[in-house]
Amino acid sequence: MVLKHILLTFSFFLISLNHLQAQSLPKVTTQDYGFLQPVNIVETVSYNLDKEPIEKSTYRFSKDGFIDNYHIQNLKDNTWSTSKCIYKKGKLHKRIFEFSNSKENRKHTYKYNGEGQLVEETIKLKNGSSHNTFSYQNGLLYQTTSIENNTVTTYYYSNKGKLYKAIRTQKNENQREITTNYYYLEDKEITSYVSPEQRFEVTSYLENFILKFDLSDNENATERLMKGMQRFDKEAPLDNLPFNLEQYSNQTTQFYGKHKDKLTLTQVLLFDYKTDAQGNKIAYAEADIDLNTNTIAGIRFYKTTLSNGEVIGDTKYDDEVQAKFEDMLSAINSF
Repeated sequence: MVLKHILLTFSFFLISLNHLQAQSLPKVTTQDYGFLQPVNIVETVSYNLDKEPIEKSTYRFSKDGFIDNYHIQNLKDNTWSTSKCIYKKGKLHKRIFEFSNSKENRKHTYKYNGEGQLVEETIKLKNGSSHNTFSYQNGLLYQTTSIENNTVTTYYYSNKGKLYKAIRTQKNENQREITTNYYYLEDKEITSYVSPEQRFEVTSYLENFILKFDLSDNENATERLMKGMQRFDKEAPLDNLPFNLEQYSNQTTQFYGKHKDKLTLTQVLLFDYKTDAQGNKIAYAEADIDLNTNTIAGIRFYKTTLSNGEVIGDTKYDDEVQAKFEDMLSAINSF
């Protein structure tokens, strides 16, 4: 993984720890989360624009480089969540999630085959359970299936074991079936398509920001995207795509700049970094944008303690970072 994606990866790491996902095999090592060097502790504090801390979290990794536990606390209402991982013979055996609302508590257990590959994840909830199954071909992950209540999600992997697509089918309150197709590149969701609503979203990942927008109302764009998805379905399973995530993101961002009057932004995230003694870029700050007001809604700051004792960043509010984010947002608006 290139250095510029470290923060992006860790941002999704924070998200995945708080939501039940079967996007791929459980991510348990520091390398899984984008750190190119051993990490002991990652601390974060999120602030609103009044500079009031609203959430804090701590993530701890073992000396062997495995995620050990985390604790997240909402400072406004004192709700919290924690997770503890248990390993046996170097493999994830159990994950225990506890919440201030005990009804949300859950326990994940893992089953492996004779080759040491994960084949089943069982998630026990207060009111039932769900299962994720993992299938392999030629020793590589081929397909993952997640079943929970009225929702079935299947993830597909290429000949080289790379996630490229997911299909989620669920029934709403009226028992109407809704299908969402997700397309992935380098483990990042780049496109989603919801039917029968005919809703399209695409996401661009650049060094300092993530840009997601809806192009459902742009008929020419949706027609081109449908053709692109058909080609993707043919080439991605064979690992034969003619572009990488960076090239895709550059083209997608240029498209947004040319046609933004016919597109609807659905998410904007901004990022800032610090550099360790070896020159590696490390997560320092992340800003979420309020799309209704087109202003910064809040900023999260990261403090990372490496295994060698070096500390990168701080969780104190940084006015200079806020000013930098405001300049970045202005630049995006001027595309």
